[in-house]
Amino acid sequence: MAAKPVPDDFIFVDTTICIARLFAAPSQRQRIAATCHQRTVCTGLVCRQEFKRRVLGDAAYLWQLLSKRNSFEETHHYLNGLRGNQFHKRRAGICLDLMGDVTGSDDKEKTDRLRTKLCTLLVTGLTNFDSWIDIPTTRSNCGCAKLDVRSSGRGKNAVYDVGPKECGELIGEKCGIASFLSEVADQRAKVLAYLQSLPLTDKSQELADAQSFLEKLTADTSSATDDNPCLEIGDLVIALEAAAIGTHTFYTTNWEESRHLCKALEQTLVIRPVDGFKDDAVYSSGDSEWRRLH
Repeated sequence: MAAKPVPDDFIFVDTTICIARLFAAPSQRQRIAATCHQRTVCTGLVCRQEFKRRVLGDAAYLWQLLSKRNSFEETHHYLNGLRGNQFHKRRAGICLDLMGDVTGSDDKEKTDRLRTKLCTLLVTGLTNFDSWIDIPTTRSNCGCAKLDVRSSGRGKNAVYDVGPKECGELIGEKCGIASFLSEVADQRAKVLAYLQSLPLTDKSQELADAQSFLEKLTADTSSATDDNPCLEIGDLVIALEAAAIGTHTFYTTNWEESRHLCKALEQTLVIRPVDGFKDDAVYSSGDSEWRRLH
């Protein structure tokens, strides 16, 4: 029996949208809600894994930091110092965003409220993520994504484990990424042909890495997990997840890689600008302006 076509109202949301709809400015969250309203929202396991690694992983880091310093103000000051460090800049930014709306009459009250907020986020974060998605796609069978956050200890002494970041760290859970990549050979070929034709000046480092990875896969897909694709070239795997279920519309705040991957896979690209007061930018694969996105 032939597979049923995906309805036009399906919209695939990537990790950036999943994060922004929870933590961005109110104007941004409202725009995302409006775009997704009365549409069937879907996403993939690799997005779930990225959400867990980026947001919940940083929340677990902030929990440990707060436990060590036992002070909102001391923790805030320490993180502000990390913003100038290129290696820690992204993590510091997310942690400071998590601290941003915490108020209190003194340091102790703010410390207690932040601790409560982090505990709630770590315990319910994945449930919140899953409940927003109308149709999750598990085609990639990403082993890391299927593991929930685990905790041990109680109260201030609790320890949260968001699970492995790399395929090789999985214990007792089989990763299906290699099999998935083997199944989507046609979509892989489209992306590879497009990337090979793309001028070097238009390729980000991740796109160059994606091309090298795809070229390697043409010979053998069995060792795909050795390169930890979900971690190193997540945008490619997410794009292939979206294409594998036939999604026509791809929604993101990250246009740099997505503009090329969606073009190759003949998808409509909807970009959510950083400024929440601006409208979405919509590009179909046939638009002449596609490559000049900026």
